[in-house]
Amino acid sequence: MADSHRYSFGPLERRGLLLGLGPLQLSTIAAGLLLAVTARAGLAGTAGLIAALVVLLASLVGALWTREGRPLVARGGIAAAWLLRNRAGPAFDPAPTTGTATGVRKGRVDGRAAPGPRRMVPGMAVLEDPGLPGEEPLGVIRDSRSGTWAAVLAVRGTPLALLDPPDQSRCLEGWRQVLGSLCRPGSPVVRVQWVQRTWNGSEAEVSDGRGWDAGPEVMPGRSVRRAVPEWGGGSVSSPSDSYRQAWAEVAPRITYHDTWLVVAVGSAGERFAHQPGRRRGDEVLAGLRREMRILGAQLTAVDLRPGPPLHGDELADLIRRPHEEAARRRRVARPWPTAVEDRWSCCRADGMWHATFWVAEWPRVEVGPDFLGPLLLGEGRRSVSLIMAPVGSERAEREVRSARTADAADRELRARAGFLASARRQREADGVERREQELAEGHHDFRFSGYVTVSGPDTETLAAACAEVEHAAQSCRLELRRLYGRQLEALTWTLPLGRGLR
Repeated sequence: MADSHRYSFGPLERRGLLLGLGPLQLSTIAAGLLLAVTARAGLAGTAGLIAALVVLLASLVGALWTREGRPLVARGGIAAAWLLRNRAGPAFDPAPTTGTATGVRKGRVDGRAAPGPRRMVPGMAVLEDPGLPGEEPLGVIRDSRSGTWAAVLAVRGTPLALLDPPDQSRCLEGWRQVLGSLCRPGSPVVRVQWVQRTWNGSEAEVSDGRGWDAGPEVMPGRSVRRAVPEWGGGSVSSPSDSYRQAWAEVAPRITYHDTWLVVAVGSAGERFAHQPGRRRGDEVLAGLRREMRILGAQLTAVDLRPGPPLHGDELADLIRRPHEEAARRRRVARPWPTAVEDRWSCCRADGMWHATFWVAEWPRVEVGPDFLGPLLLGEGRRSVSLIMAPVGSERAEREVRSARTADAADRELRARAGFLASARRQREADGVERREQELAEGHHDFRFSGYVTVSGPDTETLAAACAEVEHAAQSCRLELRRLYGRQLEALTWTLPLGRGLR
C-alpha cells in the first residue's frame, strides 16, 4: 500500500517595519522618547532625569515585552476596549433580526434595517431570498459591515479517519480542486468557511429536517424515536418499547458531528457585470446562487454529499442552536441570543457559556491528512471553524516579492546591528520562498485562520472542556491561544457567518 502524502505549515509570519517591530511598537517607543524629552526639559535636576528614565523604560517594556506573541501595549489596548464595552454590564436586545427579502428583486430588503444584538454581530442580518419562479428560497446572511452576502449548505462524507492513507490523500486532493474552482479569475467569492460542530446525544432533542437524511443510516436531523413504529400495541414487552429503552441507554453516549460550508460573495467593485434594468442586489444574489450550484457540483464530483442551501428559517436555527442547552431543530423567531455577557476569558449567550481559542500556530513538522482527528472527533460541545479568503495571483505575487525584499533588508540590518538570525526567522524566509515556488507552479493562494469554540452549561463544565480541547490540540501539534478580552466577538467567528478575517 502506498504511503500517504505528508503536509507541513510555515510558522506565523511576524514581519515588522524595522527590526521585526510593528507600527504599534515603533509608535510606542517614539512616544516614549518624546515624553522623556519633555519630562527632562520640564523638570529640573534629578527629578527630571528620573522621570525621563521611567517614561522611557515604560515605553520600551510596553513595546518589547511580549506574551503569547503579543506586545504588552497591544494587550493593554484590548483590556481598555473590553472595559469600555462592559461598563454597562450584560447587553440585552429584544428586537428581532430576521427578515424576508421578499423585495430584493425590487430593490428592497425587508427586515434589513433591524440591527443585530448590541455588541454581538453589528451590521448582520439573516434574510431569505424567494428567488425567481422555479427556484428554491435561499437563506442569506447579509453583512453590511464587510459588504458580503453569504449562503450555507451542509456537507457529509465518509469520515477521513476510517479511510486508508491513499484514500485520505485522494480526499484532500479533491478538496484542493474544490478550493481551486473558487479561485478562478473573475470569481465573486471573497470568503469560504467550513464549520464543524460536535455535540452529545444527551443534549439532543431533534426532529426531522430538510437536507439531513443523506443515507439509510441515522442522522442527527432524524429522530430515531419517531422513526420506530408502534408494534405490539404499546405493551411493555413490545419490540418498540425494547428498542426505545435500548436507545435511551445508548443515546447519551453518542457524539454527533455536523459540517457546514459557508460561501460569501462581495457586492463591491466590478465583481458583477452590471446590466441595465437590474439592481445591484439582484446581481449579487444571482451570483451567490450560481456559486452555490458550482460548489455543490464540485463537492459531488469528489465523493462528498452536499445538501441543498439552507432556507432562511433553517439558517436562523443553525445560528441560534449553539446558544441553547439542547440542540433542537425548530423554527426560531430570531437567530441571535436575547442576552449576552462578555467576560475577560469567556462569554455567555443565553443559557450557554463559550470560550474561543485562536489557532496561533499550525504543525511545523510533517503531518498526515488526518492530523486534526483528535480535535474534530472529540466529545463535548465544540465548534471548529476555518475561514479562508482567496488571494488573486497578481496580488499574491506582489506580496511574495514584498516579503522577500523585507526579509533581505531586515536580515542585513540585523547583521549590521550585531543581532543573530534565529531559526524561526529562517523558517519564515523558507516559507516565503516555498510560497513563491508554489505560485510559479500554478497553485492558488489563500489567507486563512482557524478558531475553536468550547461550550458548556456552566463555568465548571466549560473549564473541563477547555482543558480537553487544549490537550487534543497538543496532540494535533496545534498551538491554541485563548482570545482574552475578545470572547464575544470571537464567538461569531465560529458561527457560520463568514467572519474571522480582515
